[in-house]
Amino acid sequence: MEYLPAKHLLHRSRDTRWFGTDHTMNIYRGCCHGCLYCDSRSACYQNPDFDTVKAKADALRILRDDLARKVRPAFIATGAMSDPYNPFEASLQLTRHALELIDAYQCGAAIATKSDLIVRDGDILDSIARHSPVICKLTITTTDDALAARLEPGAPSPSRRLAALRELADRGLFAGVLLMPVLPFLEDTEENVLEVVERAAEAGASFVYPALGVTMREGQREYFLQGLEDAFPGQELRARYLRRYGDRYWCASPRARRLWEVFSRRCGQLGMRYRMEQIVSAATRDYGDRQLSFFDGKYRKGAGQMKYTAVVLSVADVKAARGFYEDLFGLEVCQDYGINVSFTCGLSLQQEFDWLGGLQKERIGKKSNNMELCFETKDLDHFLEQLRRYPGAERLGDVVEHGWGQRVVRFYDLDGHLVEVGEDMGMVVRRFLRSGMTMEEVSNRMDVSMGDLKKLLERDTGGHS
Repeated sequence: MEYLPAKHLLHRSRDTRWFGTDHTMNIYRGCCHGCLYCDSRSACYQNPDFDTVKAKADALRILRDDLARKVRPAFIATGAMSDPYNPFEASLQLTRHALELIDAYQCGAAIATKSDLIVRDGDILDSIARHSPVICKLTITTTDDALAARLEPGAPSPSRRLAALRELADRGLFAGVLLMPVLPFLEDTEENVLEVVERAAEAGASFVYPALGVTMREGQREYFLQGLEDAFPGQELRARYLRRYGDRYWCASPRARRLWEVFSRRCGQLGMRYRMEQIVSAATRDYGDRQLSFFDGKYRKGAGQMKYTAVVLSVADVKAARGFYEDLFGLEVCQDYGINVSFTCGLSLQQEFDWLGGLQKERIGKKSNNMELCFETKDLDHFLEQLRRYPGAERLGDVVEHGWGQRVVRFYDLDGHLVEVGEDMGMVVRRFLRSGMTMEEVSNRMDVSMGDLKKLLERDTGGHS
């Protein structure tokens, strides 16, 4: 086993919508399950030796120190970039000891795995569940062991994972199935999707969460397509994928809309949770006021613990849309789930709203002119030059100076959403003051109260006017 240096094991997640978790933890790097479709082998993660499992050096001490610095209990996700129950874990027991630390520091755990080794740690998961949420997520994309052996050659069979799910459920743990990815042309049949749902229900699953398609990007795309050629000779799957998807990142099943209909209907008939908000609510509901600490933001009293989370925009190409908001606005990505990208400011992008909302594609509106995204900048002229050079951004006209003195420009993003970028309002106030106007004159000029003017100035200076 090769050991890699690490400074920290716990990393804060600013967006808590993915199963309610607010931290991530990866004790291992790489995976030997050999899944053809794994997004974690993408070039952007800079792990060319992905099939070799490595461990973080001194991981348990680092994790202990990270946990000791927490001022409130964390809800920790593991299994995103490597499987915490790879074959080496049976002897190393790093994941087991990490869970013991998580238990000791009164934190919660959400585990994603393809291994039935997770049942070994049922006793610790029981202990964690007495004080904090526990979510056990077993990835099952097909119940056909023979098909799975071609797609996930190093992973335990779906039959073993379903047996593990039954054991976890029988212990009273909150456990379910990640039905993702559902591979186009191989797994995207009604029969396969329904079989997974029904077998999960028979095993006592608390939820099934789907992604009706697969991701492909640089590094992982080449591996995936070549793997399909080798595993399914003569079916011309590479050509079919390239013809339909090209270099797109999110590759939704051509049958996604119909699959969603039959999936959601069957889940409803079985009383199976399948929407994220349902899953998170059920997983955390028994922890009283502590539930509030698992989510960022404020809840409004008297509104059923309601909180505002984000604006979500429907986009045709999430990769291109992400680039648009990163390049032009400098927004920082906090979560990238392939078909959904979230920025730290609260804006999110969702590819192909139709299957998500069960709507017909033609009903997804374009170029809405009755709402807009608003941004402010301290250098509007610089932004205008950036906008001029950016391909695909459609201006609505020239820069407009509103009656209150703020210059703004409006344009459509790549998907027809109306965007406004204006001068920082504190700068507008200061520009008037520098021209010789008094505060009272600026108040009259902008039709803004003296109190609001002071707030604008304080906002512009971080509280120091």
